[in-house]
Amino acid sequence: MLRQSARFYSTVYPHLDIGLESAQVTDSGQTQVFYRLQLLGSDGDPHHLLQEFLLLMWQRFSSWLTGQQIPFSRTCFAYPPPAHRQEYPAMYTGTLEFTAPCCGFYLHPRYLQLPIVRSEEELKGFLKQSPAMILHRPDQDTRLQTRIRMLLQQFDFDQLPNLEQVSDKLHIAPRTLRRKLTEEGTSLRELKEQLRKEFAIKLLRSEHLSINEVSERVGFSETAAFCRAFKRWTGYSPSKWRSPPYPES
Repeated sequence: MLRQSARFYSTVYPHLDIGLESAQVTDSGQTQVFYRLQLLGSDGDPHHLLQEFLLLMWQRFSSWLTGQQIPFSRTCFAYPPPAHRQEYPAMYTGTLEFTAPCCGFYLHPRYLQLPIVRSEEELKGFLKQSPAMILHRPDQDTRLQTRIRMLLQQFDFDQLPNLEQVSDKLHIAPRTLRRKLTEEGTSLRELKEQLRKEFAIKLLRSEHLSINEVSERVGFSETAAFCRAFKRWTGYSPSKWRSPPYPES
């Protein structure tokens, strides 16, 4: 969808600079892709409201198509922080970067693999309710585990940070982080397994991927180990899970 929309708007709308750029390595050492989405010429958009909406639209539409909140790791704005910048964290996930070379957003390459789960009828309903569907503000989740999930989703599955590394990035003492997660009824290990499980389930819905390929993409070096883990997570083998009628996620 991202590539197709870039080709379409590059052809029919000359005032929009749009494109999916090759993978880049971020400060964390992780590979990310950048979706360039910049309105050319700001004379008709002095307060950047249209630019804001374009970024918000592509991010939320992408998440709606895949049926999950995609963790965009960084959203970039090619201008200084505006007067209403305090509203930005409620609109965009991840880090906000102002005065960037161009507008756009970063995401981990694995989210480009997510299958589209919406039907054509659902798309018609979405378009009828737009832009309300895009402008609707999701509930803010302030739990520590949500912050950690957002952090973990910026890393390859075989390079997920340990407790000390997560603590350092969030500026929280390891003991305090472990205690707060326990109070929320989870742990760092459980959060990592949950991410692997959720992503594996998404990929298993994609018919063109084999179980071996799904296993590799969720960080398992051996398919047998993945199958055992998946059965522990869900009570089903991967092959049973992807056979209709599908079990409930």
